[in-house]
Amino acid sequence: MDNEKLKKVLAQKPSAYRSMQLVKLRGYSGNNTNKNDNELEKWVLARWQNLTARLTDGDKFYKCGEKGKQQILLNLPSVCRPSVKIDETTPTPLSGKLTNKQIQKAVKIKQTGKRINWKEL
Repeated sequence: MDNEKLKKVLAQKPSAYRSMQLVKLRGYSGNNTNKNDNELEKWVLARWQNLTARLTDGDKFYKCGEKGKQQILLNLPSVCRPSVKIDETTPTPLSGKLTNKQIQKAVKIKQTGKRINWKEL
C-alpha cells in the first residue's frame, strides 16, 4: 500500500468516491465488505447528478462532486440526486423529475445548513 496515496485520500472530504478509493487502496471496506461494496456499486450505477450546476450553468449535466463555473463563482452548494432508478432503495425523486423552482428551493435550504426533505419540495 502506498502511504502517500493513502494520505491524499484520507485528506479529502468524506464522500462515496473517497470510500471507493479507500476500498481500492486498502483492499477492504469495513466489517461487512459485501454489503458496503454492493451499496457503493449501487450508488455509482444510479449516476448522481449535481442539480445546482444544471440550474446555474444551463442544462449541462455534471456528476455529483463536479461543479459548474457559475456555481463556483456564486459559491453555491451542490445539491445532488440520482438520475437512474436501480432498485427500490434508490432515493426519490430522480433528478429528471425536479423542476427548476424545486431545485432553487433545495439550494436555499442547503445554504442554511438544514436537511432537504425531498418529499415536501
